[in-house]
Amino acid sequence: MFIWFYPLFPVVGGLLAMFFIYMLGFKRFYWREFFMGLAILFICIGIQVLSYVQQIPLLPIVFDVRQEAAAMNITDPATISKMVLDRIYSKGILFIVGISLWAGFMAGIIQETLKYLWIRKSSYIKALNIGLGFGFAEALAITLLTFPTQVNYLYTASANIFLASAFLSIYERFASALFHVGLALFMLDMVKRSMGLIGLGLAIAIHGAVDSLAMLYQYLGEIEFLAVSEVLLIVTALILTLKIYGKALTELISSPT
Repeated sequence: MFIWFYPLFPVVGGLLAMFFIYMLGFKRFYWREFFMGLAILFICIGIQVLSYVQQIPLLPIVFDVRQEAAAMNITDPATISKMVLDRIYSKGILFIVGISLWAGFMAGIIQETLKYLWIRKSSYIKALNIGLGFGFAEALAITLLTFPTQVNYLYTASANIFLASAFLSIYERFASALFHVGLALFMLDMVKRSMGLIGLGLAIAIHGAVDSLAMLYQYLGEIEFLAVSEVLLIVTALILTLKIYGKALTELISSPT
């Protein structure tokens, strides 16, 4: 029965990030901006999913495989997905690196650009709450989108794998939420320094690198890619958040209502 609670662990990670921000001195959240960040994330998901922009390099493969499957009367989605993966692997490592970079940087471009458009004329405290809402929404979206898959997988997993997966899920969402807080504060800080577009470009580059490494891990299964991605995620999150949060805290103290 405990397995059914596993998909909620990403949300636990998001809540821990909120608690971390609270312990930094932010005893009050700006809920309007928080929910704005949540809305921005779901807008990003809509753009990324409905436009197929992240899948553009894969579309020819998918179309060919579907035609081949139809000719062979194959309708099982799992079989078709395996056929697509086999075709991807057959194209070699450079192709896999290329599609990973494309998917990772498209996510960075879409998500950071939309966040930038909302925060560039806001204050530090509002940017912090937008980033936090965005990160929490990402945890919520992962819970909603992966619930059936995660439950089915963990029914066949050992206790050690279950505990490791639970810890990684909580850690990733905690680090990711702080990552989005840090990037939001960083981009606004760059705007204040009259270098907004440079800040946006750097945020896209960092985000794209993290997501590309995660995609390489998904395709190749090499733990080194996951490890570097996770380290880059938490280091960036902590450096940017802890470096700039004081400016947001000053705003909160000077405007307590």
